Amino acid sequence: MPPVLEEGTPLAWVPSPPVIRHLLAAPDAQARAEVLEADTEEIVASCREALSAVSQPDLRQQATLLDDCLTMVDTSMLAGAQALAASVWGTVYRGVWRAEPALKTAGFFKYKDVAKKLPKIDLDDSTLLQFRQACVFARFVKACEDFHDSHPIPTAFNRHATAHAAGSAQYSKANALTALMLAVSLVCELQQGDLSHSMRR
Repeated sequence: MPPVLEEGTPLAWVPSPPVIRHLLAAPDAQARAEVLEADTEEIVASCREALSAVSQPDLRQQATLLDDCLTMVDTSMLAGAQALAASVWGTVYRGVWRAEPALKTAGFFKYKDVAKKLPKIDLDDSTLLQFRQACVFARFVKACEDFHDSHPIPTAFNRHATAHAAGSAQYSKANALTALMLAVSLVCELQQGDLSHSMRR
């Protein structure tokens, strides 16, 4: 599996093909973070284009909030963009959990438990739909990992750290863009309406 997929950078719906090529060519995680920062303008444009196609009323509110995040990136309000994008992503993620019986877990909602039930693929034997959804959901397990006070604060985008460890270790331009792309790709995948079908396979 390409390292960019193992790390879980979204590759479906956003970003644009040129940015994906840059990410695939980057030799390591640090270089891929630098690609995100260097290609910020292109990433913002691709997110705006993707969100413009979201028409379902229950998703439009979230798409509008993500448009606000894009405006914050344009004005260098990166911490605000990361925090709001992470919140939108979490809200939509919880909505998926409520709507999909196959994702139900015993007891209360737990990000990491739901992430384990999301669609997975064998890259050697996958349909286009399965591959696309893997590109949407691959980052979820990593982004949903918990960390504790005794652990170092994650430097890659992490929902828990964004919410509970605000500071320079977690908040960065690359993480703000990752949070945005995660949320945009999830909203667009739900707009497409194929998730329920894949969960029944």
